[in-house]
Amino acid sequence: MMKLLLPLLLASTISTACEVTYSLNYPNLGNTVVTDGKNSLTVQISKGNYTKYSVLIDGVRLHEMVHIKQFYDLACNPEILQNQPHGKPISIIGRNAHAISKVLETQAYTFEKIFLLKKLDESTDWLEKGAIKFRIEQVNEQLEINKP
Repeated sequence: MMKLLLPLLLASTISTACEVTYSLNYPNLGNTVVTDGKNSLTVQISKGNYTKYSVLIDGVRLHEMVHIKQFYDLACNPEILQNQPHGKPISIIGRNAHAISKVLETQAYTFEKIFLLKKLDESTDWLEKGAIKFRIEQVNEQLEINKP
């Protein structure tokens, strides 16, 4: 469903033949998408994200993997990945970059939330359930902030 929704959300934000232009940035220590040194992208999880519950890291990883799929579906300039070292984060540049970023973040947080809600139902550990509920609250805040 999100694949169908994304073009509709982007339609009012972009009007070029290709969808999104990306740039490479300086190293970033947070959760993000970075070059893998092999002409592709990989997920970088922050070292500060230590948690006892791997389900939370799995949710963050899924969120970032959505961004990798977005890049391959939408990038006007995928060639920027060629011959890059490992660890360069990507970001959206150009006209309407902020508005486009909000749409893409909304999509990634929505997938993360769906994943976490499923895991919340499956969990039998009440401490893990509490941690998942807390992360869902954080995701809901981000969904509110990033409303397109």
